[in-house]
Amino acid sequence: MQFTHKFSIQWVSVCLLLTAATISAQEINISHCLGSCPDVSRPTNEVTLHHVFAAAVIPETGEVEWVAYRVLPESVGVASLYVVTGPVVSRQSVGRDSESGRADAFFKVVSDGKRVAAFQFDANLPPHAHFCGQVSSLAEIEGQISLALFPDLELSDSSELVVALGYS
Repeated sequence: MQFTHKFSIQWVSVCLLLTAATISAQEINISHCLGSCPDVSRPTNEVTLHHVFAAAVIPETGEVEWVAYRVLPESVGVASLYVVTGPVVSRQSVGRDSESGRADAFFKVVSDGKRVAAFQFDANLPPHAHFCGQVSSLAEIEGQISLALFPDLELSDSSELVVALGYS
């Protein structure tokens, strides 16, 4: 009886160890993000998940660093798209007392998983401005915000995706 008891304890210990190793090795897949979610600029920033989007929030101010969401094919007539959008705040704006934290522009990057279409909109852009004139590149936007928007992927800018979105 004592042998069976010792064997059971060892067996349970091994099973618990394997279970703990399996649990700690799992990754969380967030369906709003393509691959993994974009980087955050500071470790204290919080990634908040909602049923329709994920967002990186700066806890001290409540401002968002980026918002990611997925657009399904039935709503846009194109393949499933992943969108990351957010503010562009220049280093000069952060230093000004009167407009500290005010975005100079806003970005929107759309991907179908292989290609990207990137746009940057000046904060003072008139409401009826044509969006086709706001095409940018993923590298330019990531350079301005100092974040990787699709950190684990190599995506190429695509004029074909811009056209598929209705811009020409």
